[in-house]
Amino acid sequence: MKKKLLLTLLVCLSLLLSFVGCESNNDYAGEAPNGSEIYDKDYGTEGGDTGDSVIPTDRKIITTVNERVETENYDTLIENLKAAVAEMGGYFVSSNYSGNGVESNRARYASFEIRIPAEKLTAFTGKVGELGTVLSYTEKADDITLSYVDTESRIAVLETEEAALAALLLKAGNTEEYLQINEQLYKVRGELASLRDQKKTYDTLVTYSTVHLAVNEVENARSADRSFFSEVGDGFKASLSGIGRFFRGFAIFLLGSSPVLLLIAAIGVGIFFLVRAVVRRSSGKSPRKEAPKNEEKKEE
Repeated sequence: MKKKLLLTLLVCLSLLLSFVGCESNNDYAGEAPNGSEIYDKDYGTEGGDTGDSVIPTDRKIITTVNERVETENYDTLIENLKAAVAEMGGYFVSSNYSGNGVESNRARYASFEIRIPAEKLTAFTGKVGELGTVLSYTEKADDITLSYVDTESRIAVLETEEAALAALLLKAGNTEEYLQINEQLYKVRGELASLRDQKKTYDTLVTYSTVHLAVNEVENARSADRSFFSEVGDGFKASLSGIGRFFRGFAIFLLGSSPVLLLIAAIGVGIFFLVRAVVRRSSGKSPRKEAPKNEEKKEE
């Protein structure tokens, strides 16, 4: 009886010690000293291998700017814009023009896609602000560091595979083996070329920021200062400009349509005298009938 009781106590004590040991291990696994987080020994915060991966110190940022400006001096702005792009080492990707000028009621408009060295982007947008009145401006930065590093890693792996396949191709024992290796090598080289093009595109977009610029020609550009009195002044100038455009348009219409207007006037005068003659004849007031009456009055 005593042996059974002693055995039972030993079993309970061993179970208790096991339970306490498990709890202690769980507490340690869930919390690190000093309150820091615990990660799996083979992975970092982004799930990558901390032993082999290298986090780049320089970030790969693609910056895109969308800007819209207006100006009274359209030709001058375009000329100075081209000079500024050349001066800063940039280039035009595309250019579009439309309109004939404010004088013809078809104000000119231009849109550009421009590439500017990333380190000179701030200086360039500041220059554009001096050339015209900025109506809107947005700037977007995309961090492609992870995609860039992944592309570089895939290129390295495929280059190693390409070299291995090229070596095997030289050692092919028969035609069938040669064709199989060559087909695989062709696929690897195709994927490798695609990744290299993608990396080249990344490099260009990171090195050169993209600026989408729209230029509107106006007769009276708005002031960059949007205070109350500036807005009143802009409204006053716009009203005067509207009145001037009205009279100018009316004069152009009048002079341009003068041959037609003269013809219409001549036809109107002819119709007027014709109707007048018909009315007189129908009312018996023609000059030939009035003469005899005058002669009778003289005889009396």
